Amino acid sequence: MARIGMKWPVWAKLISETPGQMPTYDKAVVVGGAVSGSITFQRNNAELYADDVLKESDNTITGGTVSLEVDRIRTEALKEMLGYVENEDDSMDMTSDSSPWGGYGYIREVSVNDVRSYSVLWCFKVMMGQTNINDQTKGQNTNFGTSPLEGKMGSVKPGTDLKPHFYRYKEFATLTEAWTWLKELSGYEGDTP
Repeated sequence: MARIGMKWPVWAKLISETPGQMPTYDKAVVVGGAVSGSITFQRNNAELYADDVLKESDNTITGGTVSLEVDRIRTEALKEMLGYVENEDDSMDMTSDSSPWGGYGYIREVSVNDVRSYSVLWCFKVMMGQTNINDQTKGQNTNFGTSPLEGKMGSVKPGTDLKPHFYRYKEFATLTEAWTWLKELSGYEGDTP
């Protein structure tokens, strides 16, 4: 399988978590145009040796980090996802407040034997932050700047098994099916970006 595309990253503020139930989210926003993204898992690395052999090992997931790079961070995402404050003159202020927890997901396009399909990844609980702002002057060549975001990933307990769940994944034959499912998970009510 070749992953050949990424589109429509959405984020929705986490409203409540009840063990054994899906979390509830506020209305989702499109963060920006997807450039790249990654999810890195943190795992335990505990081992017990006895009688000169490995008897027990624990490599459970304890959390993770999420990174996202977009063409620009949309105004709605600045306010909802990053906690920017809007002023009376429509200017925006970044404050020292911590970003809220929320759900985050996107669609990726894959190719298997030249057949295109789509998959959705939905992280149940992430806290994203703007990592830097980097601009440069236009010289003899145009250089496009992007907006990187990074965050921590936590878990929720949405199933009756009460195990920590970190993300949900599903494959689809069409982009329309994938987008419909992502909208249902995230609560996004807008048109296709």
